[in-house]
Amino acid sequence: MQAKHVPGTGYALGAGMLLLLVAFYPPGPFTWSRFLEDQAPVHQKLGHLAEFYLLPAVLSFGSIVLLQIQMRMSMLGARGGALFAVCVLGSVAMVTAWRTLVHGLASVPGYSCGLALAYTLMSRVYALRPSHRMFLGQRWPVVVWRSDTEQIREIQKRMAAQATHTGL
Repeated sequence: MQAKHVPGTGYALGAGMLLLLVAFYPPGPFTWSRFLEDQAPVHQKLGHLAEFYLLPAVLSFGSIVLLQIQMRMSMLGARGGALFAVCVLGSVAMVTAWRTLVHGLASVPGYSCGLALAYTLMSRVYALRPSHRMFLGQRWPVVVWRSDTEQIREIQKRMAAQATHTGL
């Protein structure tokens, strides 16, 4: 007997785990009730929450996306200067994201959410193609999404033509 696949189960399980982490590990050295009862202005509370949840999410998201883009740009044959810049930015984002984890377990949900979103986004990318637009002397890459079947067929035809031309 085969088990039935229920759509959205993975998303629900991941969101539930993140909510449990947020519920059991509030940001800072206090409980959620004490955080909500505090007389501080709302913008300060929101800034505090952004420091603990949003900053690690943005940094971890950025690090994964930049390092994946670096890999795909190198497959396009990008020059070393452009690759080095993307590598440095991705590495700095990763190390800074790790640095936010010293706040304690409260930063883990934001960090893991950023990683999950980045890996999900990058799994939908089929390839990067150079465009005609230039940025700092480099061609700006254009994303080919997995849902763009016309562009994918065009890339596959070009690769097949190159393989027959080179005798592979």
